[in-house]
Amino acid sequence: MSKKALLHGYDVSSAGDVRALDVVASQGHPEAGWYRWIHLELDDEESITWLAQFAELPPEVATALASTHPRPHVERVGGGVVLVLRAVNPDPGAVSEEMVALLAWIESDRVLTLRRDPLAALQKVEARMQQGTAPTSPASLIAALVDEMQSRIDGAVGSLEDRLDDIESRAAEGELTSAEVSDLSDVRRHAVTIRRHLAPQALALADLLHVGLGFDQEHRLSELAQRTRRHVDMLDSIRERAGVTQEEQSHHLADRLNRRMYALTVVAGIFLPLGFLTGLLGINVAGIPFAEHPWSFAIVAGACIALLGVEIWFFRRRGWL
Repeated sequence: MSKKALLHGYDVSSAGDVRALDVVASQGHPEAGWYRWIHLELDDEESITWLAQFAELPPEVATALASTHPRPHVERVGGGVVLVLRAVNPDPGAVSEEMVALLAWIESDRVLTLRRDPLAALQKVEARMQQGTAPTSPASLIAALVDEMQSRIDGAVGSLEDRLDDIESRAAEGELTSAEVSDLSDVRRHAVTIRRHLAPQALALADLLHVGLGFDQEHRLSELAQRTRRHVDMLDSIRERAGVTQEEQSHHLADRLNRRMYALTVVAGIFLPLGFLTGLLGINVAGIPFAEHPWSFAIVAGACIALLGVEIWFFRRRGWL
């Protein structure tokens, strides 16, 4: 087993004692009064081989844990539970709506967790293991992991809400710039993407209480499920608010475009008769009225100005101007 594939393994007693584990040399289950936590990285073929040959898992479980794009869910298989959850990607170079998967196989005395991408929750819980404050049961380990994941989701959802509040305050002061409209669309898209994962995750956490493993963290897991549902409600609110703001901006843009088109139409309507008159008088034929009169140009120009005044009076009387 390469170091890349095996991230860590621990045996933990019910009293909270922790000892590091050599996974290859310690296959199977721990001794009585202890539980075992093994975490693997799924980007390595050796992890898949270990799961299939040495983890003593049902074939369907090994296949489920190797899934590429799993949806959050919980499923009872034989004497254990397959649990799939999603967390916000902690990579600084990643966009906030990218959510990485945590896959777990949970038994009464063993927990296997797997991931493909960095997951800060795992690092936080492992640090607690090394500091001597380890979760004392498989259920408390899962609850600790979910709690850390939820903290990250809190930050992501809160950041979206703050961005939307700022955009709405600027929209109240006037029309948004193209960059601000793009930012608004980005907020809405992120909310939709995160919600797509969190909605089934709330159901998975609720179902985890009823899988029949005798979890000792029912109250804590119930609170985490409710917390996830609140995130879903907040994301729904963000999506709806962003949609309303987008509609208002579209209305403002359409209204501004209509006003400009109206002004151009009025100007074209005013100058259409004048254009016709000047075009008619510009033809080079004999018999044009006042062609020999020295004041003919002034008379024609005055007639055009008078016609312009009559048109403006008529447009205002009709309410068009």
